[in-house]
Amino acid sequence: MRQNNRKLYGLAQGAMIAAIYVALTMVFAPISFGPVQFRIAEALCILPFFTPAAVPGLFAGCLLSNLLCGAMPLDVVFG
Repeated sequence: MRQNNRKLYGLAQGAMIAAIYVALTMVFAPISFGPVQFRIAEALCILPFFTPAAVPGLFAGCLLSNLLCGAMPLDVVFG
């Protein structure tokens, strides 16, 4: 695989992981936010063991889900 294709493939993987994280968090929003948070999407945290593209994907997914679902500002920054 050429270098440009490899970078594009990693970017696409990260974007898909972020989208799945956001979708799972939004579907299960009643239990994903609040004083006690139980996020089904956290099961995706095993993915960095399989692909390095999961690290920025999980970061972006967590940040986007916190911003889109109205989490408290402290949770967005420190969560």
